[in-house]
Amino acid sequence: HFAYANSADGRSDFSLVNTNNKFRYIGHYTDFESADSRDPSRYSWVDMTGGVVIGGDNLVRNSAFPKSKKNWGYWEYGQNPTKLNIDKHGFYYNGTRELFRLDNNTDSGVPAATQRFPVKRNTTYSCNISMFATGNLKNVTIYFLGRKIGETDTFTKVVTIKQINGSPSTTGLVRSENTFNSGECDEGFIRIDNGGRTDNGTSLLFFTELDVYEGTTPRVWQASPYDLADVVET
Repeated sequence: HFAYANSADGRSDFSLVNTNNKFRYIGHYTDFESADSRDPSRYSWVDMTGGVVIGGDNLVRNSAFPKSKKNWGYWEYGQNPTKLNIDKHGFYYNGTRELFRLDNNTDSGVPAATQRFPVKRNTTYSCNISMFATGNLKNVTIYFLGRKIGETDTFTKVVTIKQINGSPSTTGLVRSENTFNSGECDEGFIRIDNGGRTDNGTSLLFFTELDVYEGTTPRVWQASPYDLADVVET
């Protein structure tokens, strides 16, 4: 989706049409909807006179609005993510859109892992995610697990991106914006751990809009270009 404006936040002279090339800024975002949003905050804005794009591509495939568990694994991609489910909830689009639900009926951690993606060495990346959970969640931890090209271990570097004791929220969806450095890694993946329950029930961790990209500036979630290509092909 594209829009145009005359301010860096997109709010001055916002337009969906570039009439007579009178605009300085172009905005862009990606999702699976056909209609263009009229909300300037959804767009990443670029100064067409010489600015730079905020952030790169989302490196995580199938990171929001899931129709399947494609590109997800358990401890790592390739393993069946048996505790990962697709659900709807009133906290998210009033229960009309899908999100992920990671279940845990034990006192120890249950993971869900993304597919591995390439990274640049010693580079800072953003990792943003929206979450909520039941009140009996012990904790949630988000990791970047990386390695160098040629290494055969699942990972040789562990970066704890975010750890939350208890539930991230029991009253609504909350967004967590984080950064991490790739270190001496050439590739890696994100693992999200439901840390267990505090009672005899099942702790439920709901998450969506996982966005991993080069840079540190927060932005609205964007789909991976690989996901968009899959939509076009089908």
